[in-house]
Amino acid sequence: MHEEKRKYKRVEIELPALYRIKGSDMSLKATVVNISPEGLRFLTRSEIDIGTEVELKVQLHEKNNVSLSTRVVWAEYLEAKKSYGNGVKIINVDDDDEQRFIKFYCQKVLMDNS
Repeated sequence: MHEEKRKYKRVEIELPALYRIKGSDMSLKATVVNISPEGLRFLTRSEIDIGTEVELKVQLHEKNNVSLSTRVVWAEYLEAKKSYGNGVKIINVDDDDEQRFIKFYCQKVLMDNS
């Protein structure tokens, strides 16, 4: 698959999200399946090319969304799920969203370790 280059633990999770390819007006549904402070993995029905910039709106809680600008660093077709797995690096996020995302991540890490 791909070499492990991560500084942070990935937290396995399932979060609803919307994604939009940079330059497009169309948002599509996705499911985030793991997160870290620097990136995440999400599943889509459509293929996204490596290097593509993607705007993600991730629903952390019922009324708590964060918007993340990301770049696809790897992608693979998952036959068993009939979907595409996309690994992305976070390239830009506003300060408020970043704080909420990091806080959410840290809470999940603490829960995993208890």
